[in-house]
Amino acid sequence: MNIFRFSKFLTASVLSLLVNSAIADNPQKVYEADIIVYGGTSAAATAAIQAKLEGKSVIVVSPDMQLGAMTSSGLGFTDSGKASTIGGLSREFYHRVWKAYQDPNAWNWQPREQWKGSGQGTKAINDKTKIMWVFEPKVAEKIYNCWLAEKGVTSGYLFLNRFGDRITVRGISQQLKNYAHKYGLNPKVVYPHSFRHRFAKNFLEKYNDISLLADLMGHES
Repeated sequence: MNIFRFSKFLTASVLSLLVNSAIADNPQKVYEADIIVYGGTSAAATAAIQAKLEGKSVIVVSPDMQLGAMTSSGLGFTDSGKASTIGGLSREFYHRVWKAYQDPNAWNWQPREQWKGSGQGTKAINDKTKIMWVFEPKVAEKIYNCWLAEKGVTSGYLFLNRFGDRITVRGISQQLKNYAHKYGLNPKVVYPHSFRHRFAKNFLEKYNDISLLADLMGHES
């Protein structure tokens, strides 16, 4: 691969993505808040909610496509232990889970009456305390989104295309292919993951720190 042409291609493609984001048809907004929460985990969501309860303005900046992280991605069989020790916003979350499953239409796989309702060290559903410890990922995600909306924490995308919409992987891929054609490179080997792969390879060759690389790449393990 011609290094000079590749350098021009890389510079042009990166600048194009940044400029497209900067010149979106919608006027650029300046976001200000008392507290900025970075992350999309359960801790991030509840931190934002608590800050709103204390009268602070909050912005949540999340690198993830959905709120809740592991909670909304499959880890829904809660190891609650002594349920009486769980309070505050955590208990409120599990109360909202209980409320969500009061709707018969929420039981897509089987009627509630046929479900054994076993949890880890405690009953999965406690109608007396109105708490439920087991839930589906989509239910957790909906709870977080609705909860933040109730408290006035709005959501949106930071990086937009020239139409004012979220920049997508497909859009980035097409931009890269356009510039690959322009600078005489093979468009079949130019795609977003190729940059990620090259970065990881160069990083390991220079620093040989796989743990730090995992953090930089957003790997959880």
